[in-house]
Amino acid sequence: GGSIWLDNINFMSSDGLPEAVAENESMGITISPNPAVEFVNFTLPENAGEINLFDNTGAKIFSQNLYLVERELRLSANNMPSGVYFAEIKAGDKIYRQKFVVAK
Repeated sequence: GGSIWLDNINFMSSDGLPEAVAENESMGITISPNPAVEFVNFTLPENAGEINLFDNTGAKIFSQNLYLVERELRLSANNMPSGVYFAEIKAGDKIYRQKFVVAK
């Protein structure tokens, strides 16, 4: 079997509100450096309420509730093996997902 990759997906909840937004609609979210080696920096929108990180298997490896004043977050990548990761940022009624890479 071959692999199928989907990108730029917009999921809708039963009430019609978006649950996920396409990756290119980042709303000011930046992840740097990308690829990361020792640390990864996140710049988040003002209304960000939570950040979750997932590895390439979909396992949640990090979760943190954010305070309204937190727009910058720096995390160590030392315990993250090389690979592809996904950041999920909940902001208001939207969930933004962005991919980043750890390369050691």
